[in-house]
Amino acid sequence: MELTSQRSVSVALERRLAARVDAPAVAAWTLAFAVVAYLALSNGGYDTVVRSQVGIAVWWIVLLAALAGVLPMRIGATSWVAIGLLSGFALWIGLATGWSESAERSTIELGRVAAYLGVLVLAIALQGRAAARHTINGLACAIGLVTVLAVASRLHPQWFPVNDHIEFLAGSERKLSYPLNYWNALAALMAIGVPLLLGVALGARTLAGQAAAAAMLPLSALCVYLTISRGGAIALTVGIVVFLLFVGRRLNALGT
Repeated sequence: MELTSQRSVSVALERRLAARVDAPAVAAWTLAFAVVAYLALSNGGYDTVVRSQVGIAVWWIVLLAALAGVLPMRIGATSWVAIGLLSGFALWIGLATGWSESAERSTIELGRVAAYLGVLVLAIALQGRAAARHTINGLACAIGLVTVLAVASRLHPQWFPVNDHIEFLAGSERKLSYPLNYWNALAALMAIGVPLLLGVALGARTLAGQAAAAAMLPLSALCVYLTISRGGAIALTVGIVVFLLFVGRRLNALGT
């Protein structure tokens, strides 16, 4: 009797845990976080091998999810238009290798666009307001991680590897560029991340999530300042202004 009751309690706990865990939400968050974090920590995905690895992994996920019946059977007309346009662009690049001055470069660009197409298809597969919210949270967390690492590399450079590009780019030693190893790219990533962090700070369901996102905002601004990137500063300003124009709770955003 005791063994039977213990098994019943164990089964009940497993069912409660399964009910609490939202698998699609976890998948949306994990994919967004993993892709951005991996590319950022791999020199921003500049290496062809790194981009190709991500593209292959994304397409495998799309294929296996389609075979398992996870992907939605119905996709909106707008989504099909976006997929069709990007697919047409990839097809055009593939055809252009026949008359391109450098077939190798055209093939590399074909791989890049194919990876973009896989990410687009996967993003559409994770459509819905709930999935979009978790995807934004994953992106914000990944960019927040990059922000912390970037600022820490300036405060404690001995903890991080030496940037070899300094030897080839004169005057770049003053500009914060880790981990993307290019200051303008790092500033652009911060400019993308700040509106996402603002959205999380306003819409997170927990106080801890709101506080963490809000705490990352001044650190992101400091990161852009340390990059000494004028384009990044302009993009950051434009992103904040656009966010304040379109967000519903403008006063709360200003207070943040």
